[in-house]
Amino acid sequence: MKDKKILIFLCIAVGIALGVAIFIFVRMFSGGSSANREGALPTASPMDDSGMGFGEPTSSESLPDSSESLWSEPEGSDPWESPEDDSLWQDPDDSGEWEPSESEAFEGPDGDISVDEDGWTSNMSAPPMDRPKGATPTATLTPTPSPSPTPTPSPTPTPKPDPTLGPKSSPESVLSVKAGTVIPDNAVDGSKLYQYFTASAIRPGDEVYNRINGKSYRENADIQLSQLRYLKVLHRNYNGKIQVGELICSAAVAQDLLSIFRELFQNKYQIYSMYLVEEFWTGDALTTDEASVRANNTSAFNYRRASDAGNLSVHALGKAVDVNPRHNPYIVQKNGNWYTDPQIDYEIGEEGYADPSTRPGRLHAMTSGDLCVQTFKRYGFVWGGDWTGQSRDYQHFEKN
Repeated sequence: MKDKKILIFLCIAVGIALGVAIFIFVRMFSGGSSANREGALPTASPMDDSGMGFGEPTSSESLPDSSESLWSEPEGSDPWESPEDDSLWQDPDDSGEWEPSESEAFEGPDGDISVDEDGWTSNMSAPPMDRPKGATPTATLTPTPSPSPTPTPSPTPTPKPDPTLGPKSSPESVLSVKAGTVIPDNAVDGSKLYQYFTASAIRPGDEVYNRINGKSYRENADIQLSQLRYLKVLHRNYNGKIQVGELICSAAVAQDLLSIFRELFQNKYQIYSMYLVEEFWTGDALTTDEASVRANNTSAFNYRRASDAGNLSVHALGKAVDVNPRHNPYIVQKNGNWYTDPQIDYEIGEEGYADPSTRPGRLHAMTSGDLCVQTFKRYGFVWGGDWTGQSRDYQHFEKN
């Protein structure tokens, strides 16, 4: 009796399984089925002008099976009804093969999308292979990348005011901004003035080292990295505004230079700019120095020769400073006349600044009575304007 019941149960199970198999077989090979074939992607809901589908989500909380649509259409609607403007797609030979028309563009969610004679531009997906007649084209929009602007090198960095600095900002806040930054007068606390003039060691891998390595500094037998100091100072620019400056020099003269530039700042002496020469880097140290001079930039350390075939410059040892060089040029005398360095176009009416007899009284021209000259001399520096013979270097101060 028990075996008979088991046999009946098995027969019923086999019958059910056979019925399910027949049902699936019929569904798979039914010609009018809307079910997805192997390898076919789910059919997307047609798109309206806003980019949203015409249909509305079904109320079913579970995913539909292969015979159900994920979208149900509002009563009386036809998802494939031909739009009012069917100019984007055409079936010229009524073959069922749809292709884009010659229309130039249509308005998409992100603006006009171009359609060329081949159908689609690079910012649209390829057209569907099987599209019912009158269907609105559905495109996947990808933003067209903006071309990267070509950087235009500026010969002189433009000073910019820093709006974040308020009255009597801490020295750390002021010195944290980049060289060339213009800061308001009330951001500086006069009672802590010495704290705005700092000297720091340069270590491999730090920010300053990464800026200068392989440029103004290269490993050499004349001066080691440990012998250099990075200076951050304040100065008045040619507009009388407070500006942040930077220098690299030998540790042997670092404290002297901090004192000199602090005194010049207290006396509102004007210095056009103070950047590391890397801001004007041309590819080699000598022409970089010329570029820095043309930009009227005050600088110190630069491991280089004095000329193409000359001796090592005192700048290479970090013991020389050039101040406001365009108004204080290096000049040579030939046949009784004074000329500026032919490698540098000073472009400032050098007939007045290059001749020792006409320099006195000219704006920013340093003479023996100039405050900057007197201050440097007091700290033991030699001024190039005092040289005798057939050359003068009015911008140059050095200490050996």
